[in-house]
Amino acid sequence: AGTSHNLGQNFGKAFGVTVTDLRSERRTADIVFPRHVCMVLVKALTTKSLPTIGRQFGGRDHTTILHGIRKYQWLLDELNSRLTPNNSLADWVYVAYRLVIEKQQSASL
Repeated sequence: AGTSHNLGQNFGKAFGVTVTDLRSERRTADIVFPRHVCMVLVKALTTKSLPTIGRQFGGRDHTTILHGIRKYQWLLDELNSRLTPNNSLADWVYVAYRLVIEKQQSASL
C-alpha cells in the first residue's frame, strides 16, 4: 500500500473519512467523493496501474478507477499545474483539499 495508504490517511483526515471508509463498498456521497479524489491523487503521485489502484481501494474494477479519474480530471490538471512530484504528500493533499472546497463553494453561489 505504501504511498496509497499514507495518502488515504492524510486525505481521510482532511475529509473526515478513514482509510477503511475509502476502501469500503459504501456509496454514500460523503464517502464516494473523497474516494474519487483520493484515487486521482494516487494516480498523480504514483506509477500504479488502474487495476492496482482498484485493488487498493477495496478491489474495485479498473473501470471504476478510470471513471473517478475522468470525473475529476479538472482536479488532476490543476494539481499538475501547481505542484511537482518533489512537493510533499502533505502539499498535494492540502492543495487538493483547497481546490475541492473552492469548487464546492463556487458551485453553491
